[in-house]
Amino acid sequence: SLENFVLRNIYEFCCFYHELGQKVPGSVYTLTHDETRNCLFDMNANKFDIVYSTEKPRICESCRARIMAAQVPRNFLNDIDKELKKLKKALYLRILDFIKSHPLWSIAISILGVIVLNLFSSYLFRLFTGS
Repeated sequence: SLENFVLRNIYEFCCFYHELGQKVPGSVYTLTHDETRNCLFDMNANKFDIVYSTEKPRICESCRARIMAAQVPRNFLNDIDKELKKLKKALYLRILDFIKSHPLWSIAISILGVIVLNLFSSYLFRLFTGS
C-alpha cells in the first residue's frame, strides 16, 4: 500500500539520519544496495521490486553491520525492527494471498461458512415465524 511505502521511506531516512551522525544525507545512493533482499535499504530501481520491500521489510545483515559500525544507540535497531514488524498488507490482500497459497483450505472454509450461515438463518426464520 502507499501508506506502507511512505512509512518504509521514513524509517529508511531515520536510519540514514542516525547512521550519519544526525545529519541529513546528501546522497543515499552509496548507502543502498542494488539487489532486492527484502531489505529496508533496497534501491528499488525497478518499480515492481517496491512490493518486496514494503510487504515485510527488514534490515539485512550487511546493512545491520554498517549501521552498528556507525555507533548508533544500542536499542535503535531493535526499535526499528519492532516498527517494521507492524507494517503489514491490507486484510484483503492477506486473505487473497491465503486463497492463492491454500486453495483447498479456502474451498473447505467457504463450504463450512455457507453451511453454518444457512443453519443460522434457518434457526432465525423459525424463531421469528414461530414454525
